Amino acid sequence: MTTLPTYTHAPVVLPQNRKPNQAGLILNGKQRDFSRSGTNSYKVLLVDDNVDLLDLAAVLFRQLGFEVHTATSGDEALEILRDTPDFDLLFTDVVMPGINGIQLGHETRKLYPSMKIILVSGYPQEAISAGHGSIYDFAFLSKPYRLEEIVKLLKEGS
Repeated sequence: MTTLPTYTHAPVVLPQNRKPNQAGLILNGKQRDFSRSGTNSYKVLLVDDNVDLLDLAAVLFRQLGFEVHTATSGDEALEILRDTPDFDLLFTDVVMPGINGIQLGHETRKLYPSMKIILVSGYPQEAISAGHGSIYDFAFLSKPYRLEEIVKLLKEGS
């Protein structure tokens, strides 16, 4: 009888009270203190049709001190953006059914020209091929991404 090897995976542990250096983060012309919550925290709309990745992104952005709102589709995100116009950042997956992230980015830019928009994808070619624009019309991160990469893009400004 052959015994199959047993694989164990260490749990993912996110730092509790450690935040990357946020000094110099400015979104939409506003610099805020990440050490406090409420009106001094940035407000982000995260969009991904994969709920597990959406939940993980929410944890990462909360670690950065953001007030986090989520949507599982481009249509839902547009509805939220129209109802709640004071977001500082849109962070969206590119490949989604219906309105993809590139389309969502362009629609968001029409509504809020100064809003920071970051697109993320592991496989953006499908959305690019659809002729809705380029991922490079916006800030872009390849999946999988790290917390430090998000902070770096935020420090680069709009």
